[in-house]
Amino acid sequence: MKVMKKYVVLLGLLSLTLSSYSMPVLETEELPVVNDSRVAANLKQARFLMTQKGDYVGAMKCLERVLKINPNNSEALSLMETCKQHIQEQRQREQRAYEEACSQEGVTALKNFISRYPNSEYVKQAEGRISDYDRWMVAKRQNTKTAYENYLRQSTLKSYKADAEKAINNFVSIERWQRIKGTTSIAELDSFMAEFPESEYLNAAKYRKYVLQAEQYFSQNRMTQALNLYNKARQLFSLTGSAATHYKEAKLYSEYEVMKNSNDVEALIAFLKEIPYSQTTYRNTISNRIATLKAQQLTTKSSEYDYRQVLSYATNSYTQKQVEARIDYLKDQKKRDRRRYLRYAHQEWWKRNSLFGIGIDYNMLANTLSWKAGLRYRLGTSEDVFNISIGADYVWHYAFSSNGTSYSYNSDYNTPDISTDYIAGFVEVPLTMKFNFADGFRDSNWYLGVSGIYGFCIDHSGDYHVDDNSIAIEPCFGYNWEKFDWGISYKHYFQGFHHGDGNRYIDKDIDNDRVGMYMILYF
Repeated sequence: MKVMKKYVVLLGLLSLTLSSYSMPVLETEELPVVNDSRVAANLKQARFLMTQKGDYVGAMKCLERVLKINPNNSEALSLMETCKQHIQEQRQREQRAYEEACSQEGVTALKNFISRYPNSEYVKQAEGRISDYDRWMVAKRQNTKTAYENYLRQSTLKSYKADAEKAINNFVSIERWQRIKGTTSIAELDSFMAEFPESEYLNAAKYRKYVLQAEQYFSQNRMTQALNLYNKARQLFSLTGSAATHYKEAKLYSEYEVMKNSNDVEALIAFLKEIPYSQTTYRNTISNRIATLKAQQLTTKSSEYDYRQVLSYATNSYTQKQVEARIDYLKDQKKRDRRRYLRYAHQEWWKRNSLFGIGIDYNMLANTLSWKAGLRYRLGTSEDVFNISIGADYVWHYAFSSNGTSYSYNSDYNTPDISTDYIAGFVEVPLTMKFNFADGFRDSNWYLGVSGIYGFCIDHSGDYHVDDNSIAIEPCFGYNWEKFDWGISYKHYFQGFHHGDGNRYIDKDIDNDRVGMYMILYF
């Protein structure tokens, strides 16, 4: 036993000696080699995860191992900053994607988010919202007050708390409305609207309140206020029953108050058609208003039908007398205007169609010639189809007569000496009718005419036999302007001059026919 103990002690001392010599060697030679290989391996793995996998979280873990071995490794520090930046950007993208998925209705977007970002820190929240949504949909399907209360009690997230409370409040408002919907208390309706401002029966409560207030005003004959409230109620629901009837009466009264003083005749007539025949007061007032206004619109150009129509609107004796007085005045005025118009028209007609002028005329045929000068009065213009004129002319009549003979050396014949003898002087009164048959140049016309002439002998020569009076006819053809007349004529005397049987160049005979030309200037 003692020998064994000595061997054990010796082996222990020997091992302790060997270990004391081997430890410094491991620290100075083998340990750096091992550490360098671990750093290189982790850096390589970090770069692979970053570039090939985009796993910046895994890369950061590798880099953290490197920095534990060598805290001052510059590459690890640089890559660590890059990873942190990418991880921050990734978290921001995930946050935006999660918020966008939460903003969309339903859970489809949330499920897509989980599928796209399975390792995101928002996955648990997304799964919680999906679970909460399923619980909410169960409550909505049941759609009872108890179901919404169970949701609020069981839900952890309470994502739909506001909707659940609104639904519960609506059920409470329904129960309350069923109790008060027939109330006549405005205060009770105000209390309901204040307590349940988002109730589905809010408009029904407002409608009920407006109708009750309108009916109160109507009973007090305060039609304007009643009509205003009836109109507010009609914007929500249609009026029924007595409210609808009272609304029509209030509306009619309001329109009547405006229209009874209106000056718009057309609007008054349209309003009169809308007034029921039972409302005689309204109808009579408006009808008389129309009669008064239409009477003022009557003029001297109005017809008997217009007068009768205006009178038909008058419903009382006072208005009828006013209208009749207006009509009588217009009729008298029309007569005066008619007389003035006729007088003016006559004056204008005479002024336009009456022209005075002076004229000259030269006529000759065979052994007789005549000169004429005198005055003309024309009735009608050069543009009229017909015009007529009358005049007063003084006419000098001459005849060619022989006075002995003389020898002509050119012809070797004895020829009579011709002299011009004065025959007579006549005052002639021509009455002429002219027909314009063709347009000329610039408001001028070609015409045909005929004159009847009656003359008085004023002076005559004793060598010729003439009558005291002459009668002649004178067809003419000419061209006239507004103030000038030119033409040629053929005149034949039926009485006044006598034509003998002998040679007219020797005997003192007179030719009864004339061919001539004349001109007349009007002013």
